[in-house]
Amino acid sequence: MSAQNQIVLEDQFVASQGEGSVATGSMHLSRYFASSSPVLLSSWQYIGAKRVIDLVASVILMSIFAIPGIFIAFAVFLTSRGPIFYREERIGRGGRTFRIFKCRSMHRDASKRAHVAESHKDGNVLEWRMLKHLRDPRITPIGGFLRRWSLDELPQLINVFRGEMSLIGPRPVVASRLAFYGDLLP
Repeated sequence: MSAQNQIVLEDQFVASQGEGSVATGSMHLSRYFASSSPVLLSSWQYIGAKRVIDLVASVILMSIFAIPGIFIAFAVFLTSRGPIFYREERIGRGGRTFRIFKCRSMHRDASKRAHVAESHKDGNVLEWRMLKHLRDPRITPIGGFLRRWSLDELPQLINVFRGEMSLIGPRPVVASRLAFYGDLLP
């Protein structure tokens, strides 16, 4: 089967259009498509339509979340020292780097707190770094609420509006975690 007829879902499943199973756990999606021709995700029509949808949706969502965003920014300002927004360099489509915006949900001395937690948890820091529902000592009280409801990611609508991210698509990669992706990234 050619790579052109494969669809990767959540980095775990490979579904194929046509007959035969690609791997255990694969799903056949051909019955969901009107035609058997592959969808060309790199065509200018697809990219243009996706960009228009991103622009319109980000403007609508930014206007809806403007008032709650002001309250969130005020809560971050009142409950901890430091800037309201956190910016981090990420790697986007085609290897381009950009700064992603988030509401700050951690203390300013988060790296020091990580070392304290590392010694406290017998060195098993990944437990609270990877699971949202566990108590992370680096996170502020309001930051825990923002992360639980993913409200800390609302400023990323600015990145969507600027064309650096998309509402639908893979998550931008942190440069330090690039090696974990191996051959999954082009």
